[in-house]
Amino acid sequence: MTHYQLRDIRDTENGLYADLANAIEDYRVESIMMLRYREFKKTINANMACIKSENLKTVIGSNASSTEVLVMYTRLWMRTFGMKQPFQAEFLQVETEFNKHFPVSVRKKMELTLFKALDSISIECSFNTAKDIISMLEEEDKKTPFFTQI
Repeated sequence: MTHYQLRDIRDTENGLYADLANAIEDYRVESIMMLRYREFKKTINANMACIKSENLKTVIGSNASSTEVLVMYTRLWMRTFGMKQPFQAEFLQVETEFNKHFPVSVRKKMELTLFKALDSISIECSFNTAKDIISMLEEEDKKTPFFTQI
């Protein structure tokens, strides 16, 4: 994952927007697969267990950018609360890191936005949720600047 500049957050191919949309869309597609194929849940849990420790190392206890923390928070939130996958401990670690980077108001609005995303029925919904998150971040940054050097 790259270190974003504020001007890049709306980049639809390489920026924060693309990473958020990907995290939300992964949840939507994986949820459909788990409904259609019983064994898929075991496969996805095993795959996630293999990669989660590596991904967490880039975010926990390091100099991770706010955007890296935000994307990991989104990805784990969707899996923990949406898919009921066993990542509560990892989510709590990322949430602690998230709280260091963002004001409480951002976390509360993120949770509301992500709860709505649990009902995403199309890729367009996933993209719209990513846009909503970025718009919320821009609005919150005007009140309490936190996008200084991300």
